[in-house]
Amino acid sequence: MPFKFGLEIHGAKELKKRFRVDIPAAMDETIYRGVVLSTLLVEGDAKKYLTGQSMDSAQEKAFQLTGNTYLASSSLRRITANFSNTITHKILQLPPSRVEGSVGTNAVQARIHEVGGVIKAKYSPFLIFKTDDGLWRRVKEVTMPARPYLLPAIIKNEKNIYKLFESAFYKSLKTRGIN
Repeated sequence: MPFKFGLEIHGAKELKKRFRVDIPAAMDETIYRGVVLSTLLVEGDAKKYLTGQSMDSAQEKAFQLTGNTYLASSSLRRITANFSNTITHKILQLPPSRVEGSVGTNAVQARIHEVGGVIKAKYSPFLIFKTDDGLWRRVKEVTMPARPYLLPAIIKNEKNIYKLFESAFYKSLKTRGIN
């Protein structure tokens, strides 16, 4: 699920004239720093949501958006704790002055956890698994409810991401001698 937003600076000409600052260079630094910090923030919270730590309003909103209810078991927490180690971020610098950041995983179970769905037996007649009560089950298919972890991390941090960019811009100006 892509998350995009824009950043617009008003008064760049006035800043350049008043402080004799290279605004494009300051913006390049700001954007890069903002993207890095934003992806780290979302990555950290996605890992927390995935390991079943207490649900907050962002996760509740994500469940409302997907139309699912939260279900967690001790075995799910163990599985997702290992899965959470696969969540990472990536930063791409693209010309001219464009930076993209992404948070995600290449784990095969990622999508089913985020959006839910039906898992069907593929290479044998049945899916066989052990439940929390210690019993083994044999079924042809199982419906997994959504357990979003990326969407709530984005929802929770949307305002924080804008603040990170603002802070990065002021820090960039400060390194150029403007307080």
